[in-house]
Amino acid sequence: MELFYTDEVDSGFKIEFFETIAKYIFQHLYMDDNEIEISLLLTDDKTMQGYNKEYREKDTPTDVLSFPLYEGTLLGDIAISLDTAKKQAKEASIELDREIAFLFIHGLLHLLGYDHETCEADEKEMFDLQENILKELIKQKLVS
Repeated sequence: MELFYTDEVDSGFKIEFFETIAKYIFQHLYMDDNEIEISLLLTDDKTMQGYNKEYREKDTPTDVLSFPLYEGTLLGDIAISLDTAKKQAKEASIELDREIAFLFIHGLLHLLGYDHETCEADEKEMFDLQENILKELIKQKLVS
């Protein structure tokens, strides 16, 4: 797996944090990740609002967006708003790394074809999977 990481907001998160999470997800799902490429952007609310307006016709910032590509080895792009992640972490009284990990898991599951907006069964499957992955990462002390 190759992760192309852009941190526009000097978040302090290292690429290795996301690579570890991605590798765990692929192992958990019994998937071969040798030929997979993922693009990840950490950005701010203003940029996310622009993407959300352009691609989803929603003129508000959002926490995470996924853009599946399925072109060759490139699985797709994930964008995460550090601003919104910080707000959500504070509201939930959790560490920022946990919120960022949760959003990255959510985005990567979308790239892998999971969708919570199609029906209740799909929503349950995706949300249960992302919670189980996050709990295991916490248990392994890879996330706070």
